[in-house]
Amino acid sequence: MRINKDYVVRRVAGETMLIPVGKSVIEHNGIFTLSESGAFIYDRLCEGKTRDEIVEAMKIEFDADEATIRSDADEFLRGLIEAGIVSE
Repeated sequence: MRINKDYVVRRVAGETMLIPVGKSVIEHNGIFTLSESGAFIYDRLCEGKTRDEIVEAMKIEFDADEATIRSDADEFLRGLIEAGIVSE
């Protein structure tokens, strides 16, 4: 997956936010605040990890079964794709 460079990550007071810059400001006038698992997924995307590698890392980090982790990761990734923040 490719990350849209028109978004920057900022961490403030324990919160992780995606902030649109450049032409993305016109499309998304606002800030995306990520949950703990969302920030974890986004950080792995920045490292160039695949969907399956992200799921494996989440199994180690979070106390949940693989089906739940895979479902949650897929839902979050779909949201990023729909928002234009990442592309496949």
